[in-house]
Amino acid sequence: MREDLSITEEAQAAFDKAVKDSEQKAVALLGTQVVAGINYCFLCRTGMTPSYQLVYIYENLQGDAEVLEEKEYTLGLSGSEDDKPLPEGEHHISLTGELDVFVECPTSAAAGEIVTVKTVAVEDGEVKLEVNGEDIGSWHGWGTYSFVMPDEDVEICGWISTEGYPGA
Repeated sequence: MREDLSITEEAQAAFDKAVKDSEQKAVALLGTQVVAGINYCFLCRTGMTPSYQLVYIYENLQGDAEVLEEKEYTLGLSGSEDDKPLPEGEHHISLTGELDVFVECPTSAAAGEIVTVKTVAVEDGEVKLEVNGEDIGSWHGWGTYSFVMPDEDVEICGWISTEGYPGA
């Protein structure tokens, strides 16, 4: 995966030529491959209720572009370990809200441990988080939030707000 996930002008042009679905919006350029032309891999947000796809596009040497493959993609974490017994002093971390906003988060941590939560990149909105019902803020783009694990279970609620973003 590329370190810089921003979409270049050339990549956006190839995307626009190949993708006819106006519901799809490229949010990250995950990779490119030079062949007899260029292969692109985009992370795309689709629909009114956000879901995500990996869209693979091939642009030939003449500048024609086509979609090679589209794969539904679930960002974040799946499954629950809430029923699993934990070692003494550790507590569960559960995720609620729009689970596809979470990229990385541990399922448990010891009291006093620093917990880091990573979220998706958002271009046409903001990621918002609450920890145990307390608003901890929002951000545009890639997000990382860290907190000290309390001596209790924690529920992290995350969602994407498009309020104030015209056309989102």
